[in-house]
Amino acid sequence: MAIGPILRSLLRNPSGAILIALQLALTLAIVSNAVFIIQQRLDTMARSTGLVEEEVLTARVFYFGKNVDRYAQAQRDIATLEQMAGVKSAVYASSIPLGGSNSTTAICYDSGSDSCPHEASIFRGDIQLLETFGMELVSGRGFKPQELVKSETFATVESSSILVTEALAKAYFPDQPAVGKLLYINEKVATIVGVVKQLLRPANSASGPEGGFAIILPHLRHSAYLALRVEPGAMLDIQQTLAQTLLALNDQRVINYIQPMAKVKEHAYGGDRAMIVLLLGVVGLLAVVTALGIGGLVSFAVASRKKQIGTRRALGASRGDIIRYFIGENLLIATLALGLGACLALLLNHYLMQNYALERLQPSYIFGTILLVLAISQLATLLPALKAASVSPAIATRTV
Repeated sequence: MAIGPILRSLLRNPSGAILIALQLALTLAIVSNAVFIIQQRLDTMARSTGLVEEEVLTARVFYFGKNVDRYAQAQRDIATLEQMAGVKSAVYASSIPLGGSNSTTAICYDSGSDSCPHEASIFRGDIQLLETFGMELVSGRGFKPQELVKSETFATVESSSILVTEALAKAYFPDQPAVGKLLYINEKVATIVGVVKQLLRPANSASGPEGGFAIILPHLRHSAYLALRVEPGAMLDIQQTLAQTLLALNDQRVINYIQPMAKVKEHAYGGDRAMIVLLLGVVGLLAVVTALGIGGLVSFAVASRKKQIGTRRALGASRGDIIRYFIGENLLIATLALGLGACLALLLNHYLMQNYALERLQPSYIFGTILLVLAISQLATLLPALKAASVSPAIATRTV
């Protein structure tokens, strides 16, 4: 393929080539970032909560009655629930993963306020929390009964024993075991007695390792969240009778948001799914518009150069030569345009990083999108190129 004649032809009438180049560059910039965002959302949605999701049923419990001993009531609730057929264990907890209600605290190496590199979500529960949630303990132990603390204040950290997630342990003690190490929470020292594999934070805003930064405090209190671990086959029956069972024990409260953990997760990621659908629509629309735009511009170029094409055919150019000419012309335009598009993609990503906390765009997404855009560009050029190849050599003499 001779590049010289193509370049001379483009320079004589550059408007079409410029439009194609701009369209390809913008498509590359937008699609690469859109696909990157889609993948980030999919990765976020694929995270494990750390719970045995198919076995955990959750509910919210709100009291409106006065003079209720909530601690004693919690014990009666748990004792009754664990007697129900299909219930393995039950626990009151201050939060559940992706539940939305989130209490956070700074985690410090010492009592100084300048030694707190990260924040973590706080979960409170008794010794049944690990079993009910189904969390995997990777090192250390769970809580002992004598370590449980009774408190009315969520902001107060009274316990000297805590469990931490593996992500948090690696962030603070990357090269050594975390069990037995000390951390400061609200200027009070706490000893790590165990490390759990995973426990997602209640809020869905944290991504990457920070989405798993959580601590568990041994707490003996009535909390707003009730969690039950049930036999999978009994999930629906228990869900339907749970409110009635609890109200029979105390009707001065409201029990709502009764749903399996899988439903909690589905609800938490509703915005992510909507964003994925929207971005897929944008990618699909851009692909169609780009293909139609390039096809239209190349068709116009073919129509305006029929005499030139006929002359080349009369001088001995084959159909294949004509097809290769237009394919090569488009490839040359695309090569120049995609370099510009890669720069635009990085600039757009920088803007998204600065304003929307998006992660840095990986080069693989740019390269992958370049291949996609090149394929669209070449396929869109093929039909007009075939029409150009069908131009008769006789057309060169019709206007002479």
